[in-house]
Amino acid sequence: MGRPELKKEDKKVQRTIRISPKTYLVLEEKAALYNGGNIGKYLSLVVDKAILGTTMSSSSHNSELKNDLFTSIRELNKIGNNLNQLTKLAHQDRIFDSDLKVKLSQLDIEIKKLNLKIADLLSK
Repeated sequence: MGRPELKKEDKKVQRTIRISPKTYLVLEEKAALYNGGNIGKYLSLVVDKAILGTTMSSSSHNSELKNDLFTSIRELNKIGNNLNQLTKLAHQDRIFDSDLKVKLSQLDIEIKKLNLKIADLLSK
């Protein structure tokens, strides 16, 4: 039977844009806070809001917000897993101070990114 065909007005239109490397870096940073860094989804959302106003219904917005929160929770779980692994290695005397400092600084960076993302989601 197959998938039902979308109506013409429901089909997405794909276009290519050119942006400066500096703009792309900013786009990457902002997209990292949404949808796990999916630049296409983030850019689509930004364009929809900028040109058409808020185009999403409240239910689809809530659904998208829930997806973002679930993504944040998964990221937090990964961070917790990394911390548990570091703790286990430290207790087994299989980790050196220099290794620990590097891994903890990486973990700190990830926690700060996650805090920014959660604060942004809660402000919506």
